[in-house]
Amino acid sequence: MHPKAKYIFIASMDVEPGKEAVFNEVYDSEHVPNLLQVPGVLSAVRVTTEPLTMMLGGERKTLVAEGEPRYSAIYELESAEVLLSEAWARASEKGRWPAEVRPHTRNRRHVLKKIVSRLWISCTAWPDNITPRPRGWPMNSSGLSEVTLESP
Repeated sequence: MHPKAKYIFIASMDVEPGKEAVFNEVYDSEHVPNLLQVPGVLSAVRVTTEPLTMMLGGERKTLVAEGEPRYSAIYELESAEVLLSEAWARASEKGRWPAEVRPHTRNRRHVLKKIVSRLWISCTAWPDNITPRPRGWPMNSSGLSEVTLESP
C-alpha cells in the first residue's frame, strides 16, 4: 500500500461474454494509465474474483459472495476529492472506454473506503531500472526500506 494513501476506491463490474478481450486490453492499455495521470491517484491494481476457501473458526469453509462482480480495479487515493476533480472526469472519459467498453459492462459497483489504520509496512524500494516508479515510492541505495506509519 502506498504510504500516502488515505482512501481506496474500488470499481467492480462484469463484462458481457465475447467482450472480455477488448475489456482487458482497453482497461490495461488506456483506462488505468489515463486514471494514473490524475493528481492524487497513487496506484492502481486490477483483480479478479476467485473461489475462497479458508480456515474460519477452526473449520475449513468455502465462502461464496453471491452476485460479486468478476473484475475489480482498486485505486489508492490521496483524498476522496480526487474522484470529484475535473482531471478524474476527463481521464475516465478518454479513449475507447466510454464507447467501446462501458456499454458492455454490467453489475457495476463503486465503493470508497477510508483507510483507518496502518500499523506497519515493510517494502522494497522501487528499483532504479524499472519505470515508471509510483509517485512517492521509497528508494534508497540498498534497495530496501522499512516504513512505520501511524494511523492516517
